[in-house]
Amino acid sequence: MHYVKQKLILIGGLVLGFYPLWVYAQPRQLTIVYRVTKNYMESKAVLVTDNIVSVWKELERQPNERVPSNFISDDHFVPEQVVKNFTQNTLYCDYNILQARFFVKDPVDLQTWFVLNKDTVFLNQECGLARTQFRGRSYLAFYSKKLTIPDGPWKFQGLPGLILKIYSEDKNENYVWEAVEIKRSEEDIAKWQNDFFVQKPSKDKFTNWDEFVALADKHITTYSKKIKSSWQSEGETGITANIKINNFPEIFNHNIQTQGMLIKN
Repeated sequence: MHYVKQKLILIGGLVLGFYPLWVYAQPRQLTIVYRVTKNYMESKAVLVTDNIVSVWKELERQPNERVPSNFISDDHFVPEQVVKNFTQNTLYCDYNILQARFFVKDPVDLQTWFVLNKDTVFLNQECGLARTQFRGRSYLAFYSKKLTIPDGPWKFQGLPGLILKIYSEDKNENYVWEAVEIKRSEEDIAKWQNDFFVQKPSKDKFTNWDEFVALADKHITTYSKKIKSSWQSEGETGITANIKINNFPEIFNHNIQTQGMLIKN
């Protein structure tokens, strides 16, 4: 095992011999389709990546067969998006939590990796293995040894090759990102990037992670008060509800993401 803290290492034309022929023809940009599992939800997402920026965008989402009877999903689907700018070491993303939307700016190099002395095969490619601890969870990643692009799904990046599969090693929760298709990209990555910034309301600002955690905590408290107020206005008494937020890989509020928030009236 050895330790890797990789910030901005973009490998392109210098290692052409390791690219398959179709990648060599257009090495600057790839589109990777991923299947994503977040506990009770399944989604399809794409990563469009080149040597400057990458855009992660969720295309569709639906509950899976493991969904419990008391699980309530959002009625309005807002696709998860992440924009990484490698040259500026900035990452932009958004969160939708209990009917509120938050926009966050992070550094790109968020993960510290421990590369394992072990290989495996995924999607008919030789892959190395690496572990990381990231915002409350432990992950195991499979990264390609041929596609030497230090990017990956969602916020993951920083390994010597493209992350083709990564999953959380939590016993009680299930988070998996796995590539199902890799192809030369014909997407307009600049337009995808611009679309993310255009859809952000002008009144909303990008916050850092710590600011987001504080704002999310405040919103959760306000949300619970609104529920109690609505019960009281409707004359409802003796009601107890436990609200738990699932399907967020990062731990931003330990209580509501693990035990749930108990509301009584």
